[in-house]
Amino acid sequence: MSTVESPVRAYVGANVLQGRRLAPATVVLKGATIVDVLSADAPIGTARTIDARGRILAPGFIDTHVHGARGKNVMMATIDAVDVVSEALARNGVTSFVGATASVAIEQLESSLSGLADCVGSTRPG
Repeated sequence: MSTVESPVRAYVGANVLQGRRLAPATVVLKGATIVDVLSADAPIGTARTIDARGRILAPGFIDTHVHGARGKNVMMATIDAVDVVSEALARNGVTSFVGATASVAIEQLESSLSGLADCVGSTRPG
């Protein structure tokens, strides 16, 4: 059985949050995993380089209060609605979110929560 090595990429000169300030750095990834953060001028060997000067490189953001996006609301509680919200957030760097409900009758809230439970763990795009 053979394994395929994940490519190594280096984002060179990206502005990265270091402590309390943004500073140029080289961020090295193997596959989807950050394996090193180096000085902007560090030698990077055979990694495929991406010129990231002038750009900010950040991990995925987590939004802890989302009602909806693009005309869909998490209270709709369908996979389609959650997909639309998820894809819209992903376009802006949000990789995880917490759906926020509304002040509604308990029956509507229970119905929405039941529908949302079916969406948990979805591996759909976004």
